[in-house]
Amino acid sequence: MKRNSKTTLTKNEHVYLESEHIHWIYYLKEGSVRTYRTHPTRSNSITFQILKKGSFFGYFEVLSSKDIRLTSASVISKSAVIEKYLVTDFLDKLNQDHSFWIDIFKCTTYCQLELWNRIITFSKSKKYRKIGRILIKMASVINGEEETIEIKDYTHLMLSGYCGCTRPQISSALNYFRNMGIIEYNRDHILIKKILMTKLIES
Repeated sequence: MKRNSKTTLTKNEHVYLESEHIHWIYYLKEGSVRTYRTHPTRSNSITFQILKKGSFFGYFEVLSSKDIRLTSASVISKSAVIEKYLVTDFLDKLNQDHSFWIDIFKCTTYCQLELWNRIITFSKSKKYRKIGRILIKMASVINGEEETIEIKDYTHLMLSGYCGCTRPQISSALNYFRNMGIIEYNRDHILIKKILMTKLIES
């Protein structure tokens, strides 16, 4: 697939905004990106994906009937290196590589269903479970140990924006998780016991 351009963005800069016309597919070469959608009836947002290095994103709109973005995307790491591909080049790649097409089609179907489910169930989800899901998606593995994962350089305001909650709700959830023995946290980082958090979310 032809590389059209590469850019470096800093934390909180937008890669694209929902309702923009579709022109590009994106590849995350370095850093982390959050995709989200504004809640249809409230002023906050619904986090859709927390993307890490090596991820394509923005592609699922290409195979939908829309000609605009369904989500927004912004950088959540200190910086991110992003490559952009024209939609036509991306579709050429799909035509040339059968296995690539199948993989992207599966991901696209999942992404569209997941986005719809997030919008429908956003107000119904218990707040601690919702916050727990976002924390897991934001966290990184520590030294290859997947049982304990970590979030660095966070603020309660940042977490509240990602989770669609208030800062007091975030503080309450973090204290609840700590009292349950699921996390340890201070001003610098949050350590999450992934298995325990997953059990809480699924209970």
